[in-house]
Amino acid sequence: TEITVLEAFEFARERGWIPRWLIKWERQAPNSLMDGKGVDFIFITDVGKIYVQIKSSSDWISKFERRHNNRRILLIVVNFTDQLSQIYRNIITAINKKRKELF
Repeated sequence: TEITVLEAFEFARERGWIPRWLIKWERQAPNSLMDGKGVDFIFITDVGKIYVQIKSSSDWISKFERRHNNRRILLIVVNFTDQLSQIYRNIITAINKKRKELF
């Protein structure tokens, strides 16, 4: 699942779609400290870091919320049968919304 997100962001980067406010994105290594806290990615923006957990359904979101109860992590449902461009748009829209809340 995380690999598909990386592919979607590489697809967007190749086309020049990455907004200027998004400085960098990092996938957290499996079994790392941040991964253990429920963070799949850290998106570094002009207003700070946004921690993201990617799930394949809202059921998985509910299970995650019961286990982690961390409101600082942005939870995003990704349909992995979507095209890379759609996956990118869904994620970047959610991150931008969170970014505006932080700004």
